[in-house]
Amino acid sequence: IDNTTASNVKNIFQNGGSGAFLCDSDNKTDNICVINLPDNDYVLIQTFPKKITQKMTRDENLIGIKLETVLISMFIIYIISLLIRATREKEQTLQAERSVADRKERQYRAAITSNAFCTFEFNLTKDIIENDIVCMIDDKPVSLLDKIGLKAPCKVSECFEKWKAFILEESLEEYSTIVNTEYLKERFDEGETEVNIDYWGWASKDIQMCVRQSFIMTLDYETNDIMVMVVTKEITDIVKKQKEQTQACLLYTSPSPRDTR
Repeated sequence: IDNTTASNVKNIFQNGGSGAFLCDSDNKTDNICVINLPDNDYVLIQTFPKKITQKMTRDENLIGIKLETVLISMFIIYIISLLIRATREKEQTLQAERSVADRKERQYRAAITSNAFCTFEFNLTKDIIENDIVCMIDDKPVSLLDKIGLKAPCKVSECFEKWKAFILEESLEEYSTIVNTEYLKERFDEGETEVNIDYWGWASKDIQMCVRQSFIMTLDYETNDIMVMVVTKEITDIVKKQKEQTQACLLYTSPSPRDTR
C-alpha cells in the first residue's frame, strides 16, 4: 500500500478506532478496512486486491449493462406495440371512413343516375374514353360511339366534336362552349365539381328531344387524373310543360284589349 494509507492504518493500531481507505492506483491493493478490537488486543484488517475489485466492478458493470439492455429492449417493444396499436386504430378509422364515403358515393350515384338513359365515364386529364358508351333507346342497347364512327378507347374531345352533328342549331353554341374538355378543366381548377347543361338534339331523324347532361368530376388520388362521370337524362316533357306554364302566365297577366265601341 502507499505511504499515506500505511500511516492511516498505523494510527489506528496505535490509537484505536476504525477506517476504510482507498489506495493509490499504482498499488496492488485497491482498498483496505481496519478495525481496532481493544478488548481482544487484536486489529482486524480486510484488504481488497485490485484484481478482485476490478473483477467485481466489471461484473457489476456487466450486470448493469445487461439490465440496461433489457430495459431498453422492453421500452422498444413497448413503443413498437404502441405504434402497431396506433396503426391498427388508424387503419380501422380509415376503413370506416372509406366505408362511409363509399356508401355515400353509391347513394349519390344512384340518386343522380336515377331515370338516366345513358351514363358513362372518361378520363379528362388524358382525354380518353376507355369503354364503349351504351344507352337504351326503345328498350334496346345502342352504342353512341358506333353512331359517330368511333371505337373505344378513343379521345373524348373527338366524341364531343362529332356529337355536334346531333345538336339543334339553337343549342349548338352553348353546347360547344360547355361540352368541351378545356372548359371542364377550367371549372374543376376553379373548384367546381359538377357542370350541367340543357340542350336540344335529335333523338332520331324526325324526333327532337331535350336532354340534361351532368358532368360530375372527381380527382383520382392514385393517378392524380380528373375522372368524369356523365349522366344524361331526357327532360323534353319537363321543358314543354314549363313553356306551357310560362305562356299561360303571360296570357293571364297580359292586359285585355280595350273595348273600342
